[in-house]
Amino acid sequence: MSTVRNGSRGGGSEGSSAGDKTAELLHEATQLLKTLRVDAKPKLKVMQLSGVDQPEDFVLLDSGATHGLRPARDEEEWRNAVPTSVQLADGATEMFRLKRWTKILLSDPAATTQASYIIPMGGLSDLDFSLEWRGGICKLQDDAGREIPVTIRNSCPMISRADGCRLLEWLELFHVHQQKKLAMVKTLLADPEAVDKSQLNLELALTAKLRELFPALPDEVMMKLVPNLDPLQMEGFGARLPWNRRKRRRLARASNIIVHVFAGENPKFWENQLSTAK
Repeated sequence: MSTVRNGSRGGGSEGSSAGDKTAELLHEATQLLKTLRVDAKPKLKVMQLSGVDQPEDFVLLDSGATHGLRPARDEEEWRNAVPTSVQLADGATEMFRLKRWTKILLSDPAATTQASYIIPMGGLSDLDFSLEWRGGICKLQDDAGREIPVTIRNSCPMISRADGCRLLEWLELFHVHQQKKLAMVKTLLADPEAVDKSQLNLELALTAKLRELFPALPDEVMMKLVPNLDPLQMEGFGARLPWNRRKRRRLARASNIIVHVFAGENPKFWENQLSTAK
């Protein structure tokens, strides 16, 4: 999986006090995402957030945000979202709602203030994107190596509204997929007869096996251990592997493959968990 690499922020403020105010307000807005906490019984308080002058055609990439942010598409999506208490340094606010099964916060589509969009950099890693930020130059690439233009405004990385909305949609689909996978794994382990085995794919089967081996592992970590394996079915996928043709042929013909991995500082744990009588 690709990693997010965050280098030094180049340059300073691009101009006037208006630009400084914009940067400050954007920073305050993104702090909401950094401290998000969903209570079992959400407590709702009202807070006004005005004057956030995010450029109309751009979406912010935030290294500290844990959740994405966008306006609700319509009143129905807004009503179906979960009222969420977002904790701030000086209290809580009902500024946003959390879309079910995702880590996407929604703003009220009827709000008169200009809507803001935020993409968490951690979400880029979930989507197998890579981000490199060095010397004031920011480069964003997808898993196929295609580059997405990034603009630095007021020392903040931003991408176009069209690209940002597309990434937020993909991130939402990723979250839903993870939740569905978790539900299937729990059902499979609790009542195997309730699941149609013919519908199991490799990703789900491997995740279920890992859950059996490591039952105490947190769900969020467990769901990320086995990535989306659909690309393995792509025609010519083997040509992408970092080996020559002879090596790939040997691996394809092998009945068993041994993978050497670092077991950490406590190999006894792995021996006890994974060793067999053979």
